[in-house]
This record gives sequence, C-alpha cells and structure tokens, in this order.
Amino acid sequence: MEQSPLLYRREMPGLIEIEERLKQMEATFDTPPSLILDNGTDSIKYGFSGQPLPKTIKLPENPCPIKRGVIENFEAVSTLWSSIIDRDFTEDLDIVLLDAPFPEKSQRKQLASIFFEQYAVRSLSFLNSAVASLFSTGKTKGLVLSIGEGITFVAPIFESCMLSRKLIMNVAGKDVTMAMGKELGVAESVAKVAKEKFGAVKVKGKEGDEQECGLILPDGRSVKISSKARHNASELLFKSTEDRKETVQSMVLESLKQCPSDIRPRSVVLAGGSTLLKGLRQRLAAEFAGANLEVLAETRRQHAAWIGASMLSSFSTFSEMRVTVCEYKENPELIFNRDIGLSLIHICRCRRYAVCRSRWSPYH
Repeated sequence: MEQSPLLYRREMPGLIEIEERLKQMEATFDTPPSLILDNGTDSIKYGFSGQPLPKTIKLPENPCPIKRGVIENFEAVSTLWSSIIDRDFTEDLDIVLLDAPFPEKSQRKQLASIFFEQYAVRSLSFLNSAVASLFSTGKTKGLVLSIGEGITFVAPIFESCMLSRKLIMNVAGKDVTMAMGKELGVAESVAKVAKEKFGAVKVKGKEGDEQECGLILPDGRSVKISSKARHNASELLFKSTEDRKETVQSMVLESLKQCPSDIRPRSVVLAGGSTLLKGLRQRLAAEFAGANLEVLAETRRQHAAWIGASMLSSFSTFSEMRVTVCEYKENPELIFNRDIGLSLIHICRCRRYAVCRSRWSPYH
C-alpha cells in the first residue's frame, strides 16, 4: 500500500527530496495550480503550487512597506503583487496567501478586499505559515521556531492546531544585521552581506572559529571581520535586556509549558532565513539539552513556509480551504472561519484537537 504523503518525512531534504515529495503528491492529488504569495519583511516569495522552490522579489528598503511582519503600505506592496500577477496571471486565478500564525483581522480583511476586488481572483486561501513550515518537513506535530527578518515567533502545533497563545519577539534578522553593523562600523547594506556570509552563533562547550574573515566591497575596499564581530551580533537572540525579557530559548520553553502534556511537541523545527546562521542548531540543541528536545534544521528552511504551502495546496482537499468570490460576496466573514485544520484529509481525529481549537483561537 502506497505511503500517504502526510506521513512521508525526511530529516534533511534538499531540492531532489522536495521534488520527489511533490511528484508523489501530484500522482495522487491532481489539482489546478495556485499562486502562492509569502509576504515577508525583506522580500516577497512567490510561485505556483507543485513547484519545489519560490522566486523572490526584494522589497524596497526606504521606506520598507512591511515592518515586523505587518503590511504598513498596501499601495507599495500591491505594486509588487501586480508585477507578479500581470506576468504570471491566468484566467480564474486561485491565490494562497501565507498568513502569520497570529493574524491581525484588519490586515486579513484588507488583503481579501484587494485580491477579490482589485485583482478579481477566483478564490483566496489564507494558510498559517507555521503549519506550512512544519508540513514542509512531513510532520503534523512539532514546535516551529521561526526567525525571519522582522520577527521571531514560536508556534507549537498538533495536527494543524495551535496549542498555545502567541509568543512573539520583535528581535530577528534585521536586528542581528544592525548589531553586526555596529560591530564592524559599516552601513546596514554591508553588514547584511557580512552577516549572511560570515555570521555565526556561539556554541556552548565548543571553541568557535577564531579565523578573521574579509569582505570585498563593490568599490574595491576590504572590510575585516573578526571572530568577535561574527559571533557577538547573534547573541541578542539569546540574551534578555532591561527592556526585553524574551529570548529564543525562553520562548520555546514557555510555549511548551502551555501545551497539554500528552500532546506536547518533542521536536523543534527551525524556519526562516535567519536560522541559517552557522551554529544556531547546535546552540539550541545545547540550550535544550535537559529538555529532551530534538532540533531539526532542514536544508532549505528559509523557504519552509512556501514549500509547505506548495505541498499542501497540491492536495485535492485543499479546495475546502478556498473562499470563492461568490462566497466572499455572500459572507465576507468566511475569510476568518476557514482554517487548515478541517481540510488535511481528516487527519484531526482526537477529541483533544477540538478542545485545543476552541481554547486557542489564533485571533485571541
């Protein structure tokens, strides 16, 4: 008997493994492709369902229309959406928007208005980015630790259900970049390149790489990057301040405490581009050594949410999540009521799931 794609899992999938998963699902679930949009603080990732990886459009920096995961300038972002839709548009377009795990109702309402009224799409779906990130690993149970450009959040999930209230920290990749800039005394654009190429995390009990690195700028100048600069910038993720008590490790442990003991996740799945920092997985594994937690870092975790959405929207049952234009006109509140938990081939079978759904609404 062929293994269900829901149970299909690999620890460290690369591009080949992702394509194999998608092919397996295409063979069983043949549905028209949807255009998937992941609107991040740094960029917009887009592509059609069934594709292994997204394309990327960088957002303008000054001013950036999306801050800390919240769209502040819909007109500027709409211009980018238009460039995507005008190029890739087909008749009767279905859109999948990756949504924050703890969405703002006002933002979702405005998004629905733009896509149904301005772009006249056939249907619109909102997909929880944490659930999608987890699903990209083949799991339906786990705690997602997402460190993006603008925000850091943790989301414990059981069979597509959020198990705790929101835990968000407004410290993420951009803040690490700024800290790197202060260490090096360079502009933010240079610091971002230095962070992505040489940024690392201190690992307890292990000697760090003491080698000094050099970065050649476009104008030919060279910037020396010491071991201290490479490792110190990321420490703000792990250390509290007078103004902020949260750290990545404290948020994970606090989130797990809020979960019912019998369905408490035992694995932490990393997602977001800032989790690519060298040594991050090892540092977290050391931080959680006494908590019996497995830390999983998939190869293409910077695209985890988009990849999971590409996989999920390939299922025939995903149509249950879509809100059509006719349904929207009759009842706009449907955009708040349709969620992923009802459509994953009825995998949510236990009573505790229903209890969790009523207890931890994402809009609380």
